[in-house]
Amino acid sequence: MSKDTEIYKIDDASEEKTFEEGKDESRLQIVFRFIKSFNLKLGANINKAPIPVSFLSPKSTIYNYLEGYYSNFDILLNLNNIEDSLERSIQVYRWILSSFSHTSVFGKPVVPILGETLMGNFHCKDENGQIETENYYCTECISEETETATGCIYNKKHGIKVNYLYTVNYYFMGTNIKVELVGYLKVKIDKYNETYSCPPPLLCARFLRGFSEIVGETTITSDKSKYKLQLKYFEKPLFGGDYDKAEVQVIDTETNQATHLIQGKWSNDFKIQDLKTKETKPLFQRPAATSIVQLNQDKELPSDSSNIWKDFTDAHNEGNNSKKFNEKKKLEKQQKQLLDDRKKNNIVWEPKHFVQNKEKEWDLVNY
Repeated sequence: MSKDTEIYKIDDASEEKTFEEGKDESRLQIVFRFIKSFNLKLGANINKAPIPVSFLSPKSTIYNYLEGYYSNFDILLNLNNIEDSLERSIQVYRWILSSFSHTSVFGKPVVPILGETLMGNFHCKDENGQIETENYYCTECISEETETATGCIYNKKHGIKVNYLYTVNYYFMGTNIKVELVGYLKVKIDKYNETYSCPPPLLCARFLRGFSEIVGETTITSDKSKYKLQLKYFEKPLFGGDYDKAEVQVIDTETNQATHLIQGKWSNDFKIQDLKTKETKPLFQRPAATSIVQLNQDKELPSDSSNIWKDFTDAHNEGNNSKKFNEKKKLEKQQKQLLDDRKKNNIVWEPKHFVQNKEKEWDLVNY
């Protein structure tokens, strides 16, 4: 745990006092009092800082990232029909663009508890209207010290598999909160024995301006293709400008030269230009809705996220922040007791659904 993280962690009594004082304040008043109370420094890690329950959404982070990745999984199922490695790289980018969504600046997901899971099956419709039913997903929170989860989405029939791991870090940046995902996102295609690596960009929650945006630079690479995609997501200027703008340079790694330029808005559409011929054509039109036509979540497990957060979610839907606060504290107390019991009995907790492979990446047990 970093020094800053330790500084901005408070005890239960202080958190309850913070909650009581914020009952009759606006959200911006709460933000400014929060900053003043803890004398936050620029760049401070606030992972352990108390977030007022009125700012918390009724779903945990394991749901948020899973939902983005499986919502338009049909885009990846088309990879088997793409022989050209450059076109496959671009198709992976289309899927990544489809996973983004606008998030509320005042709706932080709750931190998942150790062992919390989401798993099930989903049916999706491809571009030809055909229904693919053999898609599966599983994600699990695997750390109690950090906000860390791993997940897998796959279709064995098509030989398409997504593996991801993330640890979420939150940093106070003065006028916004920077949300950093540390980990990996990989797309594996059996037909071509190929793996794409797609590190996620940053998210900035701009609480003074009332919106969140994806920013920063990252790269999509393949262990088989000579092409890589260098991605840049732009911040909206304070005055004027557009939201959600991005630019991509397609690089031939053998010559280190850019071959194509991709520009647009991930919330709308993108165009691609061949830098040699100067020809420009449409690349991506954001799907109007998810391609999922049926979602079959396995809610029988006690560790299922919807079961764990049911009372908290009910309180949120009722608009009862006092009850919401109490339900959150009850869960935290239960988790502390389980941790104390494991320490007392020298029990090392292990994930139930994932195991590390020889590359030290998490994979589904018995996949």
